[in-house]
Order: sequence, then structure tokens, then C-alpha cells
Amino acid sequence: MAIFDLLHRRDIVLNAPAQAKRSLLRLLAHTLSARCGLPADSILAALLYREKLGSTGIGHGIAVPHALMKSLSEPAAALAVLDRPVWYLASDEQPVDIVLATIWPGERAGEFTPALARSCHRLACAGAMKKIRSAATADEVLGCFRGQNEAGWSPPTSSLPGSSQPVGATYWERRR
Repeated sequence: MAIFDLLHRRDIVLNAPAQAKRSLLRLLAHTLSARCGLPADSILAALLYREKLGSTGIGHGIAVPHALMKSLSEPAAALAVLDRPVWYLASDEQPVDIVLATIWPGERAGEFTPALARSCHRLACAGAMKKIRSAATADEVLGCFRGQNEAGWSPPTSSLPGSSQPVGATYWERRR
């Protein structure tokens, strides 16, 4: 199962207002709660617990907060494109403006890691992220993920001197 296949229009929040990481996670917890029926407070607690283990900011202005939840029967996802970026302790020390949150049933944990890895690979496509950042509707965002095969996605190619790790442009450079 692909995480992007879980997304529906109602799961996408464009121009999301968030002042900080916690308020962003709270917004996503409420969106996920509406989708799966679990209390938003339980989802928020699970996402915050996972963040305590290490930041889920993967760089390039992207974060993928996630949690395994025993009380969940089916996986759910929500995507937020922020009205302005927030600091998230991402690996490249850049603020985050695209956030894909996922909650997954604990008893299906073996399926989750491969699904998350595939999603992170697709999120690394600079062209798709540029389209998502400029999308005016949830359908436009969904169009960035649907109908694309893995071969059509290529990660950013720039890197830090002396490093093989790709580095995305800063938020302000991407918005031009």
C-alpha cells in the first residue's frame, strides 16, 4: 500500500496556518481524527512521542511525522502545505512547509516502513514539490502524486561540498 493512495481531498490542508511544530501537529491530528475516528488528542500524543525519538523533518522543507497506533484499524494520512514555514529540526536545518502525516495500525507495522520509504523517495522530487507548493486546490496536489510511476521521480541532485547528501534550496529560493 502506498501512503499517497490514502490521501483524499479532505485530507489535504492548503495554506495551513501553523506557528510552530506543535500547532502543526495538532492541526494534522485533527485532520487525521476526522478521517479515522480516533480522538485527536491520542493522535497528537502518538505523533509527539515519535518526534521525541528524533525529528521526522527529512530536509528540503519536508517533514513526515508518523506513528504506529494499536487502536487503529486502517492507515490514514494527511498532507499540509503551510502558509509559511515553521522550524522543525529538519536534517538540513531548513524550515518545513510540506508535511505528510501518517498513522498506521501497530499490528501492520511490517508494511509501514516500506510504504514510508517509498513516500520519502517521491517527496524528494524537487519538481513535484514545486508543483505542490504552488497548488491552488487539493485536486492539484493529488495530481502531483497520482498517475506518476516511480521512474518519473528523481531526487534533487545538489549537495553540500564534501558530502553525497542532497540538499534542497532554502524556502525562499523555492518560492520564487
